[in-house]
This record gives sequence, structure tokens and C-alpha cells, in this order.
Amino acid sequence: MTDTGVRLQEPRPSDPTSLGRHRVLGRLGGGGMGVVYLADGPFGRVAVKLIREELADDPDFRRRFQREVQACFRVGGTRTARLVDFELDAARPWLATEFVDAPSLSDHVRAHGKLAADEQLVLAAGLAEALLSIHSAGLVHRDLKPSNVLWTPHGPKVIDFGIAAAADAANLTSSGQFVGTPGWHSPEQVSGQEATGAADIFAWGALLCYAASGTAPFGSGSVEVVLHRVVTGEPSIDRELIAPELRDLVAATMARDPADRPTAADLYTALVGTVPDGVSAPATRILESRPGDTPPSTPTGLPAAGGVARTPPWSATVAGGRAEPPAPARRRHRRLVIGLAVGAVVLLAAAGTAVGLLLNGGGGSEDSDPGEVMFSATEPWRLTIDDQRENGGDVGCTVDITELVSGETLRIPDMWGRKTFQVAQTGDFHWDVNDDACVVTGTAGSGEVALPFAQRAYEGDTLAFEAQGPVIIKSIKELTAEESCDLTLRAVDGRTLDIGTLLPGQNGIELNPGEPTTVYLAESPCDVRVSAGW
Repeated sequence: MTDTGVRLQEPRPSDPTSLGRHRVLGRLGGGGMGVVYLADGPFGRVAVKLIREELADDPDFRRRFQREVQACFRVGGTRTARLVDFELDAARPWLATEFVDAPSLSDHVRAHGKLAADEQLVLAAGLAEALLSIHSAGLVHRDLKPSNVLWTPHGPKVIDFGIAAAADAANLTSSGQFVGTPGWHSPEQVSGQEATGAADIFAWGALLCYAASGTAPFGSGSVEVVLHRVVTGEPSIDRELIAPELRDLVAATMARDPADRPTAADLYTALVGTVPDGVSAPATRILESRPGDTPPSTPTGLPAAGGVARTPPWSATVAGGRAEPPAPARRRHRRLVIGLAVGAVVLLAAAGTAVGLLLNGGGGSEDSDPGEVMFSATEPWRLTIDDQRENGGDVGCTVDITELVSGETLRIPDMWGRKTFQVAQTGDFHWDVNDDACVVTGTAGSGEVALPFAQRAYEGDTLAFEAQGPVIIKSIKELTAEESCDLTLRAVDGRTLDIGTLLPGQNGIELNPGEPTTVYLAESPCDVRVSAGW
């Protein structure tokens, strides 16, 4: 037993005694992805997920797993379990998140019964906040279900966000076999379509149905039967069990057409309040319009005591009054996706050697309008370039970013993967890319990431963080005799504050920001952890 009651399973001979610098205390459980252990180490008690051996042998899985783990570090907020450490190059990769000593929503409902109306509101608002954090970081949970929601004295906390995506790419299915938990996936997921943020919104509604009734909204039974209900049926629940303030909102989130569902930002606005500046859920895919497209139909409400109730698109009366989020964006085609992300501050003051400033230069694609404003910034901002091409290619993504008033152009050439840079310049910006699958995102705001945190090599600049004094940079992996790691600490206005080189055998180095407190670490050539001073 842990201090507050989470029961550890009996250890097995195959269980490790340590994972990285974390001493294993016991086994918490297991699932389709791997085994979860309780461990103790430099970040205190953590939950460590050790990936299954057969998955670790799949190179496609490893590649996708690495991308998802990197993205998880960008997820902030108090409604998600924070990722604190990982080891991707181990024989069996693992990742560590903060340990939340609380029962899952499924365990809580099993022990105490369905949630009262006020508890439903707490759950609804907390899950909306968690999804806003996850989607704003560019992630889709894909497996939001009662066992992945912890019920704490302060409300829900979501775990395992982003990790299910790696399984989707790992060829884990045989023909006709469903991977996941039937009854909690959206109709489009069950049909084999791409999972977007709308799938998580559907799961949000299903979780509220479960919490209000104590039973799964699509019942139980064989996998085939449950999946058929998800695709063709309606959730089986008496609307009267759902808190009155949530009924219309739940109905809208469970619309069959993903385009009819509200976004995480819509849910947050309806249940919590105004979305913080610089926070939004970016598009998770580019939707192309097709001849004959029709506007999404009005969603069908949940079955009421007397039959099926028709409800208007996600308007909800909440404790603070009636909130009516804007209608969802219709299908459209755009060369570039522009979104806003949680916790983004920013600047690109010469983001390492990868970026050079060219005056009055730069090219542009033939179909671009050089007068079109792609992003406006009145303060430092954040630029993400995501190479979404199927097989990369011999030529990387090249982006020309032009400030329209001055005409100055910043060229970022030959980039693969996903990288994010801090940009100090302000104004109205337009950009051109050499390939439509190179997705550029501009991010506004002044959010930050809490210390300590980890950053993967060559993924760009870190989010800004508060440094009340010197910070310590340590290499996650031991450097070989031929390796070194050049590090640069900058202020959000672009000034270089301190530089240093981490050498083999060093426990870490200290970088001192001086007076500024909001700083960031420029792109690092090695995997590092950033923490407060000694």
C-alpha cells in the first residue's frame, strides 16, 4: 500500500529493480502498452511505464513513441500528470510521470457509485481543462477512458495522454482486430479513420455519461457488439441523470459527425470561463473541401425518458451563466495550419545555427500571396515547423518568414522532424514553405514551463521558464569521450545571457541568467534536464 491507499501488486521475478535513476518500489498495474511501476528518484515518487518487449522491437513504434514523448513535455496545466523523465534508447523504452496517489474514475465509481450533479460539473470542467492543455500542445489523447482519469480530492487528472498514438502506428492489429477499449472510442476511430481532437471530445461526453449513470454509455458485451453500438447506436442513458447544466453539452460532444462537436476551447469556455490569452486548440489535420459537401447536421441528443431528444449545437447553461461558444469551423483547405498553444512565450533570437536572418531575401511558393498575414505578434512569439511528409525526403523543410512592414525575411532551411523556435521580432508575418506537408504554426502568449523539465536534442528551443537564480543543465544520457554539448541561455527579448559546454564526466553545468527571470534554453545538441540551482 502507498501512503494514501493505492495498492501495489505483488512483485514478479521479471520486474526491474530500477529504471534509469528511479528505484522501483512496486508494480502499479499493466495494460496493452506495458507495465506501470511506482518508483522513487530525483523527482520524488513517479509512475514509470515500461514498454512491452515486442513493441520495443518495432522500429516504427519507437519512432512514433519518441515523437509523442517529446510532445508530452509541452503539455502544461494542473489537470494532467506531468511527464518528468524518459529513456527512449533503452532496450525497453520507459517514461516517468508525476505519481498521483488517487483512484481512477472507474475505481471511484465502482466503490462509491455514480457522481452527484455538483461532482459531474467538477469532472466536466476538469476534463475540459485537461483536453485544452493536451490539444494545445498538438496532441490527441486517443484513449480517454475511466481508467485514464484519476479522481483526486481536487478533481480529475488525466494520464497516458499522447501515448496511444504510438500504438496506432505499430502494426498491432491483424485484419479486423480492434486495438483499444471498446465503448470509449469515437465512431470514426472504430471505423478506422484518423483520430483527431474531436475523438477526445466524444470520449469526454462518454465519460460524463458514465459518471452520471455508473454504467458505460454503450453497454457491455463482446467487442463486436459494443463497437457496433458505437458506430450505429445512441448512448443508452437517461438524460435526467446528467446534471441539467451539462445535458445539451454532452449531447453535442457525442454527435456522430466530428465536425459537429465542440472543441476543447468551446468546452472550457462553457464550463470554466474565458480561454487564457495565447491558448487555443490548433487544427489536428488539414480538411479538404470536396464537391457536394454539406454543412454538418444538427447533432441528435441523448435518449430521454420518452424517446430521442433533439438539442441545439452545444449551448450549455452553467453555474456562471449561459455560454454559447462559436460554431465549429467548416471543412476547408489551407496550405498551412496556424494554431495557438498552451504555455507559449517566446522569441527566435537567432535560434542556433539552424536559423540565419536574410534581409530583403527569401523566396515563396507560386500560389502564395505575399500580402497575406499569416500571424500577427505584438510580443515575442513561438514558431513551430512540423515536417509531416510521409517519408521525409532528401530535402528538408525550408521556410521563408517575412515581416510585411519592414520586408525583412528570415529563412529556416533544410529541417526535418518537428522543431520550435522562440521569436523576438514583432509585427505581421507571412511565410512560404517548399512543401505543403511542412506545417508551420505561429504561437502567441507568454506561458511557461515549470522546473524541472527535460528537453530532447534538436527539437528546438525550450519553452520559457522562470529562473530566480542560476539553473543547472544536466545531460540525460552519459556523454561519450567524443561528445560535448554547447548550451545557450537566452532572455525572451533575444539577448544571450550565458553560455557553457557540458563535457563527458560532468554531473552538470550552471548557467546564470543574471537579472532576467523569464528565460529559455536555445536548441540543444543533446538530451538535457533543466532544474533550479544547486
